[in-house]
Formats: sequence, structure tokens, C-alpha cells
Amino acid sequence: SAKGLEFDSVIVIGALEDIFPHKKAIDGNSWSNIEEERRLMYVAVTRTKGRLWISSPKKYQADKTDVSRFVMEMKQHLQGRPVS
Repeated sequence: SAKGLEFDSVIVIGALEDIFPHKKAIDGNSWSNIEEERRLMYVAVTRTKGRLWISSPKKYQADKTDVSRFVMEMKQHLQGRPVS
């Protein structure tokens, strides 16, 4: 339902492994489940006309957490490119 919509700002909260992508998608070990989660991230990221914030806390529910693989993929892709 977000097709064609754009927003001045987009905030993605909880960009952590087991949350985004969700643990069920990871545990299912199904490529299509992970790809569906990746499409959701893509939609979130591409709907902004202005600012994009992505949060990933260092700790979640008293556990040390890993940043979402999607954030790490974006970081690798953008490495060496200026980001404003």
C-alpha cells in the first residue's frame, strides 16, 4: 500500500538481527523469507524524499545484539561514497 508514496523523513527502528530480519525468517532458513524481509527494508529506505534514520541499539532486552544484515549490506554498498 506504500507504492508511490514518499515521505519527508523515514525512521526505521530496531534494525537488529532477529528483529529485522525477524527471527522466524532467519530460523526458517528459507531464502524467500529473508528476501521478503529485504524487500520491506528496501521499501522503507526508498520512500524518503529527505532524511532517513535507522536505529540499532547496542543492547536489546539485556542481550548484546548484532546490527541487521541489511544495514551492513547497505554500509558495504555505500562504502567509499559520500553520504550526506
